[in-house]
Amino acid sequence: MFSDIGFLLLRILVGCLMIYHGYPKFLDTSKLITRTAEMGFPFPEVFGTLAMAAEFFGGMLLVIGLGTRFALLGIIITMAVACFIAHGPDPFAKKELAFVFMCVSIAMIFIGSGKYSVDSLVLSKTSSKDSE
Repeated sequence: MFSDIGFLLLRILVGCLMIYHGYPKFLDTSKLITRTAEMGFPFPEVFGTLAMAAEFFGGMLLVIGLGTRFALLGIIITMAVACFIAHGPDPFAKKELAFVFMCVSIAMIFIGSGKYSVDSLVLSKTSSKDSE
């Protein structure tokens, strides 16, 4: 039971932090799109928007525990790009936050959404209908 509560708190914390980091990008998308183009990505508008969505909407999905693994996959990809490409030549201290988010998200993808999540609620209702 305590591990379920602990994972709930971790999932909400990571989700809130992702929302916090993603929201400002919506306020000025031009910076992110310019930076995405500078990194050499084709279609920077598309890739920049996907990165914003992974952080902001992925964070929201994490908080409620809906589509958790899908949300985490977007976060992992975005944080890997931030760590190894955007901050690739930078010292570790500059890429540390993205690295931590990436590693925690990788661990969470193996755990799943946890007991206290919308995913768990939906799965329990689906499995109880199947057994009737």
